[in-house]
Amino acid sequence: MAVAVTTKSGFSASPPRLLFEGSYDVHPRREGVWDISADGQRFLMVRPMFNQGPPIQLRVVLNFFSELRRRTEAGGAK
Repeated sequence: MAVAVTTKSGFSASPPRLLFEGSYDVHPRREGVWDISADGQRFLMVRPMFNQGPPIQLRVVLNFFSELRRRTEAGGAK
């Protein structure tokens, strides 16, 4: 919802109007599920993934830090 706000001779707000329709992730304990563009003209919002089925691929990395160290040392494999 959105309202127009004015502060001339006190605070005044217009009646609320619908700003977005649809299902978006707005969990109050999560940060980073939405953002506003630098120019204030666009919103980026996360939509929950319903009915997407199981993941197609799952990668498991064993000994993650050892592998990371090996790959980042000078001349390490990529």
